Amino acid sequence: MVMTIDEEIQLQPATTGDGSIVPEGRYTLHLVRLEKAPPSSFNPEAGPRIKWVFNLYAESVETMARGTLFHFNGEPYEFWRTTSTANSPRAFARQYAEALLGRKMNEQEVPKLASLVNLKMSALISYDADPNDSTRQLLKMTGLKHVPVKAPAPVVAQVSADPSDEDVDRALIVTDLQRKV
Repeated sequence: MVMTIDEEIQLQPATTGDGSIVPEGRYTLHLVRLEKAPPSSFNPEAGPRIKWVFNLYAESVETMARGTLFHFNGEPYEFWRTTSTANSPRAFARQYAEALLGRKMNEQEVPKLASLVNLKMSALISYDADPNDSTRQLLKMTGLKHVPVKAPAPVVAQVSADPSDEDVDRALIVTDLQRKV
């Protein structure tokens, strides 16, 4: 028996709403990984692209407490953007790299992409109407700035309150020598 497409899969019921997943507001974006992405279908000659994968933490979001990790469907949400490998001042890849590094890049500088992973930046996420489709909204990410990553707390050696046997023996020898003097 051959199944029709409607017997195998169907659309979910139509809903009202804007369709946006991430609420508008300012977020800390923690870069969790970078991936090689295929060339753009609009400009395949430009070569491979970079997929930037972030976790989002609320900074100033109306519906979230500050510092809260954004979840979607009960899971930490992986927010991603795809850029070219262009490194001109207006290129998104450069804007992301500079915000993550917390500084402007020097002429001819080529940062190691792996060094950007686990760094953080802050961005304002908002939506604009799609000029080509009134039923859609386009996500905008603006106001990029560096967020320092706190260094891990130094590990302090555990100091025992009880002296070792060698310390006790040394103290007894010193005490005996002091008595004899």
